[in-house]
Amino acid sequence: MMLALLLLDAAFALSKWEGRDANVVAEVVLSSPQEKLYEVLLDDKVLERILPAECATDFDYEGVKDPKATVRLTYHASGMHRRLDALHSRSDPPRLVEIEHLGNKGFFTRFTLTPEGDGTKAVMTTYLNEPPWPFRKYYYTQVRPIWVQCQTDALHKLDSEASGS
Repeated sequence: MMLALLLLDAAFALSKWEGRDANVVAEVVLSSPQEKLYEVLLDDKVLERILPAECATDFDYEGVKDPKATVRLTYHASGMHRRLDALHSRSDPPRLVEIEHLGNKGFFTRFTLTPEGDGTKAVMTTYLNEPPWPFRKYYYTQVRPIWVQCQTDALHKLDSEASGS
């Protein structure tokens, strides 16, 4: 009987976290105009300029492993530390910039900018696959909230960089 209860509890824990959207999305209305924000995003060192130090470190522009990459960096969120090469790409000016994190543990991050009132709505989305069990609960309760905050802070820093303050 005890084993059955343990198995039932484990099954519930699995199903609670399975199938959720794993993407990390930050959305902020910024005071800077779209064109100024886009100018900052064009810089190959934009991640180093806008990501908080507790979120990303070890920016290396010379020691990339993938020849297509523009930077190698380490992301941090709770106990997650992921070192990746990234390729900075631009498209659809002045609305879209993408950063592709290369390799089998890679992902990509998209910045979209759209005018809103006197400012610009900026959305930073990192597209991720759902983590495997047994890491799902930890990801959704620990890593993802910190990552969302990192991206929100990055968008505010982007606004500061664009306004020159």
